[in-house]
Amino acid sequence: MGFVIMAIVTTIVFFILKIFLPTLWALLFALLFYEAWYRFNYYSGTTGLVKANMFAYFTARRKGLSHEEALEWVIYTRFPGSVKEQELIKQLFWKLSDTETEEDDLKLLVYIIFSYENGVPPTTEWKIRIMNIIDTVYDKMTSRFGIE
Repeated sequence: MGFVIMAIVTTIVFFILKIFLPTLWALLFALLFYEAWYRFNYYSGTTGLVKANMFAYFTARRKGLSHEEALEWVIYTRFPGSVKEQELIKQLFWKLSDTETEEDDLKLLVYIIFSYENGVPPTTEWKIRIMNIIDTVYDKMTSRFGIE
C-alpha cells in the first residue's frame, strides 16, 4: 500500500514539475524525490524504530525500573493497544533469550520487535546491517543516558 501511495504522489510531483520544466528534467526530479522519500521511510523504519525502543528502555531505567520491567515497558510502549501483540513479543523474547547481559537482552528485544514489524531480514547482509544499527544506537544511548 505504501508503494502505491508513493508512486501516486511521485506521479503528481512529476506533472507539477512538468509545468515548469522540460519533461526529462521533471522526470529526473520526480525520481530524485521518490528516492529521497524512500530513503527517509527506510531510515524511519530502521534507525527510528531502534531509537524509539531504546529510548523507552533507557528512560524506564532512569526512572528506577528494573531491567526486566524496562524490557516489558519497551514492549508495552511499542504495542500499547494490543495485549495479544505484547504477549507474542514477550513469548518470542523469552523463547530466544539465552543472553547473559542486559545489553544483549535489550538488543535482542529490539531485533525481535524490528523483525516482527518489518519481517525477518531476507539476507545475512541485511541482518548484519540491522544489528550494526542496533549496536550504534545502543552506544549513543548509553553515553546520552550516562549508562555503562
